[in-house]
Amino acid sequence: MLSIKSSRYSNVDLIEESSSRSSSSSSSSSSSSSSSSSSSSSSCSSSSSSSSSSRMSCSSSSSSSSSSSSSSSSSMVVVVVVVVVVVVVVVVVVVVVVVVVKAVVIVVVVVLVEVEVVLVVVEVVEEVLVVVAVVVAIVVVVVVVVVEVLVVVAVVVAIVVVVVVVVVVVVVVLVVEVVVVVVEVVVVVVEVEVVVVVVVVVVEVVVVVVEVVVVVVVEVVLVVVVVVVVVEVVVLVVVVVVEVVVEVVVLLLLLVVVVVKVVVVVVVVVVVVVVVVVVVVVVVVVEVVIVVVVVVVVVVVVVVEVVVVVLVEVVVVVVVVVVVVVVVVVVVVVVVVVVDYVLVVEILFCALKLKNNRVCRMNVYG
Repeated sequence: MLSIKSSRYSNVDLIEESSSRSSSSSSSSSSSSSSSSSSSSSSCSSSSSSSSSSRMSCSSSSSSSSSSSSSSSSSMVVVVVVVVVVVVVVVVVVVVVVVVVKAVVIVVVVVLVEVEVVLVVVEVVEEVLVVVAVVVAIVVVVVVVVVEVLVVVAVVVAIVVVVVVVVVVVVVVLVVEVVVVVVEVVVVVVEVEVVVVVVVVVVEVVVVVVEVVVVVVVEVVLVVVVVVVVVEVVVLVVVVVVEVVVEVVVLLLLLVVVVVKVVVVVVVVVVVVVVVVVVVVVVVVVEVVIVVVVVVVVVVVVVVEVVVVVLVEVVVVVVVVVVVVVVVVVVVVVVVVVVDYVLVVEILFCALKLKNNRVCRMNVYG
């Protein structure tokens, strides 16, 4: 009986002990549940904080991605603007060069046309001078021929006059001598001295008059011959002087024509050379400018592309790292939250429904 009582007491003690234990366990479980709830709340807060951090990280990643996209878009806009400006500059330079070349070509054409006009005028002047020289030569020849004909006619007339005068004088002398002879015969026959004296005086007077006339005529003929010779000499001198002057004038005009031709040719050559040099220099300068602009554009584009690529790669790496960190943090937080939740649920389940379950107590306490 004592043993039964002791066993009952022991059972009662065991029950009380177990009940006290269960109550303590329940209280501990409640405390643990509260702690777990607090931990869960803390975990929830941590999860919320982690979610907020993840949101912040996501927002930061999105902001970084947006900033990277904006930087890349701005860099692309800069590249496009630079390329457009360079293309506009090249087009303007090419248009200016084309306009300058056209203006130079027009000036060259105008100069060549003016030079051709000058050459035509010079050729016309040369032909006119040649015609004038030919006309002057013909006039000089005609004048010389006329003067020579006049001189010849004057000489012939003078010779004829002299011959006629000489013949007349000879005839008169012969007549006088015949008259003298006749008078002498008459004097001899008639022997009238007075008549003879008168006749002799008359004959002598006639002879003197005839001699004077002959002398005067001869002198006049000589004067005429001298005048003709002087006129011929003067005409020859004038003809020679005119020929010399005409030849000198023609030579001077031909020299002027040659000088004008040479000057025109030199001017044309100089203008053409200068225009060609200017065009070549302008073309070379434009090509150099275009090459420099293209090189600068290529360098700028390459640098911008390299910078953009590097920035994009850096941004991508940063975003990937941030995303990985955020994912890891989120996974850890989720795992912690899930574990806390499982523990809390198990503790609550054990505390509410299975207080005397030894396995549950082992799970709870162990």
